[in-house]
Amino acid sequence: MIRSTILALTLAGVAACSSKLPVVPPVTPTETGTHHVGKFVWYDLVTHDVDAAERFYGQLFGWQFHDDDQDRRYITIVHNGRPIGGLARVEREAATDNVAQWVSWLSVADVDRATQQVEEAGGAVLRDPREAPNRGRFALVSDPQGALVALLRSSTGDPPDLDDFAAHEWLWTELWTRDVAAAFAFYQTLADYEREVTDAGLQRPYTLLMKGERARAGVAQLTWDDVRPHWIPYVKVDDPAAVASRVESLGGTLVFAPDPEVRKGSVAIIQDPTGGVLAIQKWPYEEEEEGGADR
Repeated sequence: MIRSTILALTLAGVAACSSKLPVVPPVTPTETGTHHVGKFVWYDLVTHDVDAAERFYGQLFGWQFHDDDQDRRYITIVHNGRPIGGLARVEREAATDNVAQWVSWLSVADVDRATQQVEEAGGAVLRDPREAPNRGRFALVSDPQGALVALLRSSTGDPPDLDDFAAHEWLWTELWTRDVAAAFAFYQTLADYEREVTDAGLQRPYTLLMKGERARAGVAQLTWDDVRPHWIPYVKVDDPAAVASRVESLGGTLVFAPDPEVRKGSVAIIQDPTGGVLAIQKWPYEEEEEGGADR
């Protein structure tokens, strides 16, 4: 069953990464010098099979790939001529191990201080703070409920905020968690968020992590018993049903098909052939009736 292994990035998988960091790109191709604490600024797929991931996402979204590392430990995802994410190769200890997961990178003011706060709150530090050339200072942690997140202070600044999103690029980031209140308290410590509660087309409370007037991420109650808490990134698409219909023929799995009762059929959840899971969504999905949903 997919849900029993969904996003199960193990400590063994993390440890399998070489102590020597691969070549990675900055999170913005042009230096901005501006940081947006609380914003998710980059996404990496950690996977044992970068070739399969390339084929799947290249055909599904038209993404292109640039091999920055001669050992193919890290491959940059490029769309519309701009780097938008990466594929990070890890080895698995056994054929049945599934370490594939999309990792979301969160901009913080001070990585070392944030890492200390993670430990104080009962989270785990999977990779201590360190410098990555081009990228900045980062750490890999999990929150007290087990959701994995990378913390970053970018050396070039963060990508600028956009109010318009191109198709097949990142749209949103959402935390699925068992205890929404506890999760908000934890991430509020890291990024000084404020909370706004809506339903986001889900017919149940949905928490927005706000910085000023801008929503940076969402927090949803996890209702599946066999799915671990995790952050899930969203990719914008123009036609979710059409994209979802191609997933299985490309070797992936359609975890959740567009449903008119959920965000007016605008969203689907997919799993790539290596096990990485993300959501696709049309945006905005309510503009004719309600003038667009909060972001």
